[in-house]
Amino acid sequence: MHLNFQAFAKNPSTAAPDTSFIERPRRFPVPDDAEHLVGKGKAFLDAGQYCEALGCFEQALLLPQQQHDPELWNLKGVALRSMGRYEEASDCFNRSLEIDPRDRDAS
Repeated sequence: MHLNFQAFAKNPSTAAPDTSFIERPRRFPVPDDAEHLVGKGKAFLDAGQYCEALGCFEQALLLPQQQHDPELWNLKGVALRSMGRYEEASDCFNRSLEIDPRDRDAS
């Protein structure tokens, strides 16, 4: 089937061509659950992609149920430390210790 858009552009009063057969791109839901974000962030950490890992951990920390997760604060601290952002990393490790003073991973 050939669509004559040029004819339509010259004379817009003619009926628009049928484009209903064109498949529209599908939008897939972006997972925002903490488990997915943390898993993805850990994979980025393992691959040495610290900026991407940090983004995942920050996104996860925006979820209300994750703001009190000491492991997540540690992971964010590890990403920051790996990027050379030592003061921010230290703040994350301290936040982890505030949540759970017995947390051995907060380094």
